[in-house]
Amino acid sequence: MRYSATEKLEIIELVGQSNLPQRRCLASLGVPRQTCLSVWDRIFSTHIPEPAAGQLGMVIGIDEFRAVEEQRLDRLLTQPFRRGG
Repeated sequence: MRYSATEKLEIIELVGQSNLPQRRCLASLGVPRQTCLSVWDRIFSTHIPEPAAGQLGMVIGIDEFRAVEEQRLDRLLTQPFRRGG
């Protein structure tokens, strides 16, 4: 299900105000878990309503971590603690 911008904002506010863990709060609202990524994008202001290349051409991830050697498990786990490159 696709949510309108108003509905998404309401979900973000409800999850932010809830004492429940995020997953349980979303479940109690009847919101599928995959919507969670959109919620986090809105909280951290990384949401882009429509990518320039469209949904199918959208590039996911951070440029600095797209190299093949960055896709090893040990490198993936340390990416949040390192600068790119």
